[in-house]
Amino acid sequence: MLKLLVQGSQDELSRFFLQFRTHKEFIVHPDSIQWQEENSENVQLYVSFNFCPESRENLTIQMMTEKGTIVKLDLLDGIVTRFDDGKTYIRGKLYDIFG
Repeated sequence: MLKLLVQGSQDELSRFFLQFRTHKEFIVHPDSIQWQEENSENVQLYVSFNFCPESRENLTIQMMTEKGTIVKLDLLDGIVTRFDDGKTYIRGKLYDIFG
């Protein structure tokens, strides 16, 4: 379980947590809410996250070395995230029994 402190307006927090509700893998438990100031719209919210993946998926990526050799990696629980600036983040677990 992960614990997280988020801060912002009620509208921002609602949109933020709505994104997690669309993914079945995340279960969000609000722990406590604190107003920053009496007249402020900003809220601090402590939440707990449970990450419950439905299934473990394999992901195969291929990379080419400078010499032209193709390297294949089979990743368990692979996730690919593409960012707006054109960068790609690849995460996963690699088990090499011969390494």
